[in-house]
Amino acid sequence: MTAPLPIAICGGGPIGHACAAMLSQRPGVSVSLLSNKASEIRRAMPIEGIAVQQMNDDPAHGRPAVISSCAEEVIPSANIVILTVPAHIRGGLLQVIHQFIADDRPVFLGAIPANGGFDWLCQSLRPRRDNLILWGMSGVPWTARDVVLGQSVRLGGRRERLEIAVGNGSEQSDVSWLSSTISALFDRPIRVVQSFIELTLAPGNPVLHGGAIYGLIGPYSQHSDLLFDAPRFWWREISELGAYFIARLDLERQQLLQAAHSHLGISADSSWSQYDEIVSSFWPMIDDARTLFTVLRTNRAYQGKVPLTAIRDGGFRFDTGSRAFVEDISFSLALWVKIAGRLRTEVPYMAEIVDWSRSVASPDFKAEFDFLPSDWPRSPLANPHAARPPKGGRRTV
Repeated sequence: MTAPLPIAICGGGPIGHACAAMLSQRPGVSVSLLSNKASEIRRAMPIEGIAVQQMNDDPAHGRPAVISSCAEEVIPSANIVILTVPAHIRGGLLQVIHQFIADDRPVFLGAIPANGGFDWLCQSLRPRRDNLILWGMSGVPWTARDVVLGQSVRLGGRRERLEIAVGNGSEQSDVSWLSSTISALFDRPIRVVQSFIELTLAPGNPVLHGGAIYGLIGPYSQHSDLLFDAPRFWWREISELGAYFIARLDLERQQLLQAAHSHLGISADSSWSQYDEIVSSFWPMIDDARTLFTVLRTNRAYQGKVPLTAIRDGGFRFDTGSRAFVEDISFSLALWVKIAGRLRTEVPYMAEIVDWSRSVASPDFKAEFDFLPSDWPRSPLANPHAARPPKGGRRTV
């Protein structure tokens, strides 16, 4: 009998809950969940596991085999490790798990999503591990929200196509095995892109949240004091001003990606616009696809609420310590501005929003980009971790 494929999910947020539950349903798979809230998750979880509510369907359930806050109990047995934590806290998590990753076989270390320079961050780890094969997914398999810790998560929409990157220098057999395994795990076709830069500069939350937040609470908005009378939805209530800033950020992102393609000598066939990305991924759930503005307002996969906190005197205040603000503007958008400087590409809207964000951001967070290689983009994006392991020993799904 073939042993189950051991997978470790790192992170207990919406995507972590969704991955842990959905992958636990797959035959031939053993899922472990690493979370700093493991004890609360275990106490709250019913016997049948985490309930996953998908639109109008009955909930499906999946229960991880192991739930722990101790990396030593989760990581050593894993052949695939998936990080689902925010980009700006991955460094600390990687430092914790790195020492426990097995060194006697190939281990596929990845992130969902693999934004924020994930490959550069992994390459900065010491000591280097020759058996690590880096990979990452562009975006997420589903939108996920409304987590009840250890009990349930709601999926807002299923992404119809998935793209992954695999570390340069990897054996083609490893790339083929990984792509077929990820396809089986998430039940969708997989496209392997040429470079991790496609994921770092992919359309997604830095564009969407960066533009939406600047339009919502920036200096040209009606809420520049960050105050609101009532809760608010991100997308069904987005203003034309927010959609305008999203479009401007996306144009700069495309220009930045084209500059990176030129410097790295790779083709530009994956330069999707944000509009194209949303429509191609969620087209069955979009009621009006005429413009970016109508797509954002009528995409039923996008149901998230603006992160507001209640204040003592009544009303609400925008939470500048939220993941949408810190990960997507203070970290990811700021990294894009850094990359633009290396590529000598003008990104005035990105720079303006990042500069403004520093005036309202939580003083507890400071973005550090010491993992960005000092000689990039002059050096190739080779992956020193990419393994060429002995053949054999693969566990299939």
